[in-house]
Amino acid sequence: PTLQSNMRVFLCLLAVVGAVLCESLLHELAVDRPLDFEALLPGTSRTYELTHIQPNSHYEVRVSYAATTPTTFKIYLEHDESADNLGEKASHRELLNVDKIMFTTDEKGHIDGHKKSHAHKHPRVTVLAEHAGVSWDPALSERSVTYNIVLESLLHGAPYDVLNIGAVIAVGLIVIMSIIIPQMAPRLP
Repeated sequence: PTLQSNMRVFLCLLAVVGAVLCESLLHELAVDRPLDFEALLPGTSRTYELTHIQPNSHYEVRVSYAATTPTTFKIYLEHDESADNLGEKASHRELLNVDKIMFTTDEKGHIDGHKKSHAHKHPRVTVLAEHAGVSWDPALSERSVTYNIVLESLLHGAPYDVLNIGAVIAVGLIVIMSIIIPQMAPRLP
């Protein structure tokens, strides 16, 4: 074996190991399984693969974080040539210490408005931590900031937890009405 062939083998191995390491840096974000206490340094990002997505469904990716450090988080759907359609198909909203993006999937399970990338098995989102504001402690900008992230399935644009709240309210109204109506019935003419 010559030096050139050894060098080619080494470069091929290096490329394979690099590809495997890059894929291992991806984090899996499964539907309705929150990831708590994730951490990023301001100015860095992390990419998540969205798994267990169903066809013809509504979803929301939400990042929440503490307001104790001057950092904001932004969520971006990774997409291909269809960037012009992003605003029409995905809804992005930023609240106090929460950033979220809502999207729907088509009959094949692809995000509406995005062409399926042949390079990726699953759709991806990138979370970017950005330095924002001034801190009383300059060392805080060098510390990682913790956040929580969730990919939540929605029922016509509302989280399924709304059903639980609605059920509690309905039961409460039934109980209240069952107490009030018998007391009021004798007083009615």
